[in-house]
Amino acid sequence: MTETAGRLVVGMGCRRGTPSVDLRAHLLAVLAEHGLSAESVAAFVSVEAKAAEPGLLALAAEWGCRYAPTPPRSCAPSRSRAQA
Repeated sequence: MTETAGRLVVGMGCRRGTPSVDLRAHLLAVLAEHGLSAESVAAFVSVEAKAAEPGLLALAAEWGCRYAPTPPRSCAPSRSRAQA
């Protein structure tokens, strides 16, 4: 996760077909582990191969956040790396 002007840009990956409810539960646990709130999330990023991944799209829509697929080299982990 990268903090940008007091807001978080969260890099997320998942196995194909992972439901948004599982992604949300994992993300909330990671945020809590780092003392961060869900309200601080501004956007989600993932590798371009996940651009149409239903769980990631649904999570971004549920949270009212931008979802930006990006080249794999731009998605290097920073603080926490866990797989849903």
